[in-house]
Amino acid sequence: MKRQIVDLIIERIKSELESEKDLVSLTPVGSFADKSKELEKFNDLDFVIILKKVTKNNLSKIRKAGKTLRTEFESNEIGITSTSGIGPIKLKSRKPVTIMIHFLIYPLDKYSEYESVLTRYSFQSYCPLVGKSLKEISCIQEIKKDDLFNEIDGIPAMKKWITNAAIDCLEPNEGQYNVINTILKNESYAEVMIYSVLRIASNMLRLKGKFLGIDRDMCNEFIKNYSFSLNNLPLKILEMKERIRQGDKNISPDLKNESMNFLEECENLLK
Repeated sequence: MKRQIVDLIIERIKSELESEKDLVSLTPVGSFADKSKELEKFNDLDFVIILKKVTKNNLSKIRKAGKTLRTEFESNEIGITSTSGIGPIKLKSRKPVTIMIHFLIYPLDKYSEYESVLTRYSFQSYCPLVGKSLKEISCIQEIKKDDLFNEIDGIPAMKKWITNAAIDCLEPNEGQYNVINTILKNESYAEVMIYSVLRIASNMLRLKGKFLGIDRDMCNEFIKNYSFSLNNLPLKILEMKERIRQGDKNISPDLKNESMNFLEECENLLK
């Protein structure tokens, strides 16, 4: 399945939002910033949107853009979903393939409060479609051990997600953010556990000056750099993720225990 539909959606979002007077930065982040990335069964298309201030009008404009894109690009094969919640969210459609448009919306003065150093560091290398680069807005020079223990998306947060089978998402509202507690089930729960293992492994490599995503190269590099009994779990988890994204519903019953044990081993190594 061709990548063309993603490129068309990106261009449409740019044209819909570039005239917004409060827009400071519109930046696509994540795997689809890579032009060679092809569609899978589930595809998360992330946009970081920095605004001078978050208002009823600009929120409505952004959310309306998501609905318009669904009408325009949805087909028998491809379903379009959209969300403005901040967190590890997966909103699937009933179609064979889903593209979830994820609007990550922040007021300029709160970007550093609502996103961790880890996330802002990973975002700052992407090129904006409109406005300032995220590096201009919040420049992170390096990742430190303490950063991996933040309460937003560090090890304590990941352990909480897995233990409670739930995540707290921030939903932007005019002048504030509402906390939405979302219960995780089946594939969405598996996705969060998989994300936790792969992301913490990638972040630990950054402590050693190795800047890799959450792919096979990262997993192999993790095995070379960290020697402990579960150091091959990221590779095993990545293979599971690939199967789930292709529609396999056979999730390992050991995933929860393995994920928690892995996080605890990483925590012990870092302390």
